[in-house]
Amino acid sequence: MTKPISILGINCAYHESSACLIQNGKLIAAVEEERFNRVKHGKPARVDKADELPEQAIAFCLESGGLADLSEVDFIGYSFEPEDRLRENLAHDHGYPIADGDYGTEAGERLFYEKNLNVERKLRARGYDGRFFYLDHHDCHAASAFYVSGYESSAVMVVDGIGEFESSSFYVGEATRLHRLRHYEYPDSLGFLWEKLSAYLGFSIYDASKAMGLSS
Repeated sequence: MTKPISILGINCAYHESSACLIQNGKLIAAVEEERFNRVKHGKPARVDKADELPEQAIAFCLESGGLADLSEVDFIGYSFEPEDRLRENLAHDHGYPIADGDYGTEAGERLFYEKNLNVERKLRARGYDGRFFYLDHHDCHAASAFYVSGYESSAVMVVDGIGEFESSSFYVGEATRLHRLRHYEYPDSLGFLWEKLSAYLGFSIYDASKAMGLSS
């Protein structure tokens, strides 16, 4: 029996730490770390937490695909592009006070950059020797919606707090391709506006999805 081509996807740069496995183009497993560790969103979204891997989600995906360990994975895709993030954020003048060492400060962004790069180092230290891809965050959002939608063609909209620097992106999906038409960048962010409104209502900024559900 021919060994399937296995692609592992990992998300842990910010929040909703998760993993998925695709074999020969078929989705085998997709799960969030919070389902195992019972920590809402999987972990705190902090600049020093980007390399905290979704360990149990990864293990579940490997087991679901009949893989013994990371050495049997052919490709890994990581849902973030650290180089783009660092370049865009260091060049931006926020114009308002930011807590020392947090997102948006030079120290915070450089630490966040190193922690994201450390994800690959950690995986390779555990036996992974295939190709590792840093992927555009909004491209990943769009792909996760379009490729499992069942549609051959569709408009795709991503509304986020911030990816690397984009806050909203608009695509056309055709067959196996996604074409980005345009995007809006931070600080013009509907996602951040929704987070602030959620906090105003008494939730945390990471309970925006809870406020969204309650609004209906």
